[in-house]
Amino acid sequence: GKNMKGANCQIFTPEKYVKKLLKLINYKSNVYGKPFLENSCGEGNVLIEVVKIYINDCKKKKISKEDIKKGLENDIEAFEIDLEKLEICKKNLNDLCEKYKIFDVNWNIHNEDALKFEYIRKYDFIVGNPPYISYRDLEDADRKYVKEKFVSCKKGKFDYCYAFIESSINNLSEAGKMSYLVPNSIFKNVFGKELRNIMKPYIIEVYDNFAEKVFDNAIVSPSIIVLDKESKSSTIKYVNDITLYSCIIDKNRLVDKWIFSNQFKNDLSENIEKFSDNFIISNSIATLSNESYIIKKWSDVDDTYIQCGNYLIEKELIRDAVSPSSMSKKLKYKIIFPYYYRNGKLCRYKEDEFRNRFPRGYEYLSSKKEKLDNRDSDKGIVWFEYGRSQALKNMNMKKLMISIMVTGDIKVFEVDENTIPYSGIYIVKKNDTTTLNYAEEILKSDEFKRYCYRVGITSSEKSKRITCNDVKNYIIRR
Repeated sequence: GKNMKGANCQIFTPEKYVKKLLKLINYKSNVYGKPFLENSCGEGNVLIEVVKIYINDCKKKKISKEDIKKGLENDIEAFEIDLEKLEICKKNLNDLCEKYKIFDVNWNIHNEDALKFEYIRKYDFIVGNPPYISYRDLEDADRKYVKEKFVSCKKGKFDYCYAFIESSINNLSEAGKMSYLVPNSIFKNVFGKELRNIMKPYIIEVYDNFAEKVFDNAIVSPSIIVLDKESKSSTIKYVNDITLYSCIIDKNRLVDKWIFSNQFKNDLSENIEKFSDNFIISNSIATLSNESYIIKKWSDVDDTYIQCGNYLIEKELIRDAVSPSSMSKKLKYKIIFPYYYRNGKLCRYKEDEFRNRFPRGYEYLSSKKEKLDNRDSDKGIVWFEYGRSQALKNMNMKKLMISIMVTGDIKVFEVDENTIPYSGIYIVKKNDTTTLNYAEEILKSDEFKRYCYRVGITSSEKSKRITCNDVKNYIIRR
């Protein structure tokens, strides 16, 4: 489409998905006189199938060619912002109609933005494969527009497809049905919460097909959602097309993230314990400028200094730094740590105190000051400190570290008190009634791995991305 960065927005819908999308909303007979909408039609993969069904159904009903032509012009409406694709789409539809000896259909396909259109009617069927454009890739004007117009896009980093889904739900008739091909991150993304609330009353089915790459160039893991404006169903049918796992889920159990599994029976008679009951789970430090603090090449000068480029830095200001990746590769890094602990509490330096105590380290960081000043730091952060401070509180303890990317078995790294994790998630004990060994056993268990694959957001065919909260919320069964 226009005003989009990158080519990730228009993807063709393969034929077998088209058939499935139409079948799931029962678009097969008695379609004459029922408005159908597709709000991002591309070259017409979906519309071709729709027009076939439409004409064949009308012929069965002995509707005249003249009326079929009027029906096609009136009942089928679509949008395509890219004029070239729209022209190809019309040509494809005309070629198809000619086979039925229907000519000169005046197609109702708009060359404009479906999200800005003033709709004058409601639709009985809406089918789509909306543009997936991440917040980061949206132009400012589009961002501002959908933020103002759509409830699902008011907060945080929404995906452009949220606006399409919300718009379609609003455009359904009282008995309207819709099926959409969507990235399955919409069920779990923090910023998708509002969208999930909007979908919840009407959604009746979810089809997941994790492993299959539906689109050649896009790493999205697609799902099909089916909504029915008429249905007041309190349950959702969930089917995983690959594993053939299916279940009926009570909508009341879909809170924050939607987890499609009936394994979490809310049976409080069992002794249920959350991972966060005994452990503190934290994101690693966020300096917001790793290249300023992390030192990958240095030489040892004497007991007081290391040398880094043309600068000396006091050893007292330096700690070892690790990430899941550096530990896997056995790489040794250092990090400037502009804080100290007293009786286990994190303390901060005043600037002149920092300069007097570490003149060389101060000089080194001063050479990066422009970069450090430009960070989007938390309020009250001094320029030589890390951009965010919340992860530092429990840093001075023995800890475990895991990556936020789960691929195959979960690797757990043991990290000592003085070492600083600069990526991933770290875990420390909350109290003395438990041990880090116990935490490690849990994190390495098959149950935990399965849980991560279920709640994580797909980032490639074999990997899931998990968050700190996912680890906190893990339920341990005794």
